[in-house]
Amino acid sequence: MRGIIDDYARAGDVELAPHLQVDSVPLTKQTIAKGKFCTIMPLLTFEAEFGDRKFVGLPLQPALTRTLYAATRKGESRSIYVDALLEIVIAVFKEMANGTGCIEDPDQAAASRPVGVPAFNRVSE
Repeated sequence: MRGIIDDYARAGDVELAPHLQVDSVPLTKQTIAKGKFCTIMPLLTFEAEFGDRKFVGLPLQPALTRTLYAATRKGESRSIYVDALLEIVIAVFKEMANGTGCIEDPDQAAASRPVGVPAFNRVSE
């Protein structure tokens, strides 16, 4: 994560000089709660604290983006469950990239699901 943040800052012609670097989420939360520091972390890391209004968050502008990969073991055939999950994950990310946030038609995912593979329940935000 630190490398992604450094690259983001450099792209904006900003040099970061942190006084403290913490690699533990619980310790980061404790440090932020004391009120002397701030941090850059994914939104979900502080979901409970934002919900309880213990912390406030400001989105970075422009938004920080990163590339995610779906990894599987090389040389091994995948099960129908892994293939189904990968298809659904890729479809969800494509929908999010298009701005809809989720697959609007559940039958869209079901149509390509192999026979016998259970459906995944998703809750849209």
